[in-house]
Amino acid sequence: MSSSTTVLKDGCVTRDGFKSAHGRFTTLKTERVDGSRLRELFLPTLTPEANKLLYENSYFVQAQLQHYGVTYAPSEFKGRGTNVLKKALQAGKCDEVPAHIVKLQAEMHTEWLATCSPEDLARQPTWAMERYFTDLDGKPDRERTTYVVGFPLPGNSAYRVSQLCDAASAVSGLYQAKAQGELTRTVYLGWDKDEVQQAADGHAAGEKAKQQAAAIAREKRIAEQAAHAAKASGPPTLVGQYVLDCPQITERWNTRGELTMSINATKSRGLYQADFDFGVMKGIMMLSAEEDKLAWLLDEPFHSDSDGGGRSALFHEDGEDESDQPDADHGDDQNRTSAAAGTKRKAKGGRGSKTKVAKRGKTTKVKKTDQTKYYLVMRSEDTGTGQVYPEPTKGWMSFPANHATFTAVVDIPCLGHGFKITARKVGTVPNKPTCRWEDFCRAVYEARSRSRWR
Repeated sequence: MSSSTTVLKDGCVTRDGFKSAHGRFTTLKTERVDGSRLRELFLPTLTPEANKLLYENSYFVQAQLQHYGVTYAPSEFKGRGTNVLKKALQAGKCDEVPAHIVKLQAEMHTEWLATCSPEDLARQPTWAMERYFTDLDGKPDRERTTYVVGFPLPGNSAYRVSQLCDAASAVSGLYQAKAQGELTRTVYLGWDKDEVQQAADGHAAGEKAKQQAAAIAREKRIAEQAAHAAKASGPPTLVGQYVLDCPQITERWNTRGELTMSINATKSRGLYQADFDFGVMKGIMMLSAEEDKLAWLLDEPFHSDSDGGGRSALFHEDGEDESDQPDADHGDDQNRTSAAAGTKRKAKGGRGSKTKVAKRGKTTKVKKTDQTKYYLVMRSEDTGTGQVYPEPTKGWMSFPANHATFTAVVDIPCLGHGFKITARKVGTVPNKPTCRWEDFCRAVYEARSRSRWR
């Protein structure tokens, strides 16, 4: 491979020791500094700012010399190379960028733009015009793109839409039309007015058809994965990978990615860790079929959110009534209450006792179910802002006997209460845990809050 061969690696165009991506032209991971600025920093002596640059980037001098095409003998470069740079500056070798490097920079930027899609460039109007509708000098180029191009943006992105339209208006002869769909607001651009308008008119129907096709393909894929997971040998377990459905999240926030969860067993028997990604929120849940196993994870007493029965209302499914438990359970509760109050209980069945045995009251039969219920506490993080929510929230999950699916109800910070989730198992081997309960603690919350305001 020759040195002039272009290579695309890690999203960058690489050639002759230079890289180009996202408008940045670098060598040795360093951008070019203007020649006049270099003179201020290094002549007649190094300024404190120059020393700081050299301390932070040991390749700074080499990179600047390469940006300006300055050649030198390896024996001349000693230490950090400041003497070589000073000589080049004094000789005026960094006053202008050589023409061949200017040309190389423009070509590599164009090559990088060619790797970008309309969706990638929708937020960069200038680059969008360069990619599709103008030449290197910014003049209209009708031969560059002969078809209509649609640039999709979020449905509520009025500012981005106006920026893109303003950039298109600056290109002579370029027509534009806006279209609103359920998910996106798209700007269509092209050289033929009728074709542009036709594309805009069919946007809503086309987007809906794509959504339906994607939903069918998704359902087929998940069904195949679930069927494969169901054939796995071994006893049923909740451990595994799950794909989630929660219209309350996906429809409200237009979440495009898959909602996922991976459940692992922990070293503590009966305690499980679930790493979840809800698109707008991600985080960790701790699960157990025994409520008290989760008490230590809460900052407040476990039964603080009482529904009058001494237990958290969120931990009960709609319609579940503790009064439907057998009378023996209530009797035990009464006995424990009496003992706690110091009340002496009467002897039962003693000699000469004429105490009548009270008849058992009518009880409501408990319906048997094959569902296994797990209680959960969770901590989460906003994927958009990175804000951590350290206060644990509660919920529950219910699994059938084969543990192939589950239903859940959870409270999600800043989003709302009682989010209902359904899930299907798509893999029996979970992903490795990506976080710890401590990763969402108050100390992390405070550290991130401070960093956002610096």
